[in-house]
Amino acid sequence: MANSGIDLSSATFEVECSEDAVCSPASGTKGNFNEPFLITLTDNTATNTYTVNVVLIENPVALFVGDAENIELLNDEEKAAAKWLTGNIASAAYASWSDVASGNISLSECKLVFFHRHCSSYGNYNGFKGAETGAMTALAKMKEFWQNGGGFVLGRSAVNYAIALGAMPEDAYPNNVWGGGSGEGSDKMGDDPWHFYAYDIAHPLWQNLKTYAGAPENAVYTLDKDYTICNTTSQYGFWDTYAGGKDAVEAKTGGRALGGDNSVSSWELKAADGNFGKGGIICFGSGLFDWNSPTPYVSNYHDNMGQIMLNAFDYLTK
Repeated sequence: MANSGIDLSSATFEVECSEDAVCSPASGTKGNFNEPFLITLTDNTATNTYTVNVVLIENPVALFVGDAENIELLNDEEKAAAKWLTGNIASAAYASWSDVASGNISLSECKLVFFHRHCSSYGNYNGFKGAETGAMTALAKMKEFWQNGGGFVLGRSAVNYAIALGAMPEDAYPNNVWGGGSGEGSDKMGDDPWHFYAYDIAHPLWQNLKTYAGAPENAVYTLDKDYTICNTTSQYGFWDTYAGGKDAVEAKTGGRALGGDNSVSSWELKAADGNFGKGGIICFGSGLFDWNSPTPYVSNYHDNMGQIMLNAFDYLTK
């Protein structure tokens, strides 16, 4: 059973409602969700009472995995990514690496693992392997999952986990890395938010995204005006081993370049059966693959983050 580590007898809840509505009990307070929990919304003369039933997930179809005991203990960037997954894909759950390693979480029906790591960047695979002890402890379970056809989405420093799984050579780690630490904001977007370019805009990953008139056809936007990113990046720059551009990256990694900007910051790797697609691995090494802004903004292009993830889920599981 998926173990979030949340005490359901006293769990904090949040309710999004219209500006004039009054929520009782108040949003942001605690409630006992071990039993049906009643929430009443009142707006002028209109009153509605909603019953909230919490159903524990026995066999998750998708899993966000991290070091923390539960979602609330993750850093803000990882927490936002985990909450997106559990809130937008049915039967998705959170698990710690120790849950996975010990077998406390069932992978029998799981189709996708999402590992998004916001931390100090690793300049080589040994640095990743030495620091990410939780992920490495669960490696045997994760290898078995991948070899049995399970797919992965790896974000930021987590892209190195593809090496641990055996999907990429050990010396094919990204050569252009920076950022990290506990900082959640360093670059605030202006009127034209940063973007990258898809190498093949027809790829399933880039379908149904928001763009604007006049933008290059292959421009992918994931940020908005006033959005602030921490800009942690783990990608391939075109020098040294990769001076030959995306072709050199593909030759070295055995993968396929998906996007970048004079770089390869998004790429895919083959499934254990040797094919791209179902059971494969999507790597998002770009700092633009960002889930949390410490500054307020109006979401528009950032909605593309969710669409890209839904596209990745479909591409890797169907």
